[in-house]
Amino acid sequence: MSKKNTITTEGEPTSGGSEAAVTTATIVLQQRISELEAKVDEVEADNYKVRQDRRDLQARVRELEKSAPEEGGLVLNKEQAEQWQQYQQIGKPDALKAGQEKLTALERQAAIAHAAKHAAPGVAYNDLVLSQLVPESAVLAVKAVKDAEGNETQVATIKVGNEEKPLADYAAAHWEPFMPALVNVGSHGRGPQQPTPGTTFIKQQSQQPPPKPKEVTPEDIRAHKVASGRYGQI
Repeated sequence: MSKKNTITTEGEPTSGGSEAAVTTATIVLQQRISELEAKVDEVEADNYKVRQDRRDLQARVRELEKSAPEEGGLVLNKEQAEQWQQYQQIGKPDALKAGQEKLTALERQAAIAHAAKHAAPGVAYNDLVLSQLVPESAVLAVKAVKDAEGNETQVATIKVGNEEKPLADYAAAHWEPFMPALVNVGSHGRGPQQPTPGTTFIKQQSQQPPPKPKEVTPEDIRAHKVASGRYGQI
């Protein structure tokens, strides 16, 4: 007796083999579908994360736009911000500038007064007259020097440009017309003055005050500065 559904033509499975193949294909298909569904879930999760990150970035940008400085403004770090607060407590920029200028002027006056006191051994200058004569760019200093006997004394110097010399020498070379007003007679209480270059001393007569030197006005000093050509037009 022949068996039905077991013999097939060439290339066709038997009935039992067909059912097994369908079952296997179904299983494989279901696995593939599960893999695709898992992949879709993964992609959707990634897309959700990307969208969330984008929303977070947009919110951050809006916050930064609100806190951004106005045109011409600056962003300070923590240390700079603390320093700025301290500057504000000190005063406004205009007040600070004015204070700095006043301090510079006081320092210059102090330097002039100190130099005038030590113009030369036994000689002092009138600091008010000296302040009118010293160029703005000049640097005054008082240095310790030794005399011919080895004694140390304080002598003023003046530096104009790259050249530095004793103040008395500079005065003799540039301020000769003003020496009578510049030199304080009998200064420092050190006894008779020793002549310095360019310095003219008035011979005193017994029991008579020395003749009063010609008064030098600021206009005289200004005219001398212009004529010397060292100060420019004043």
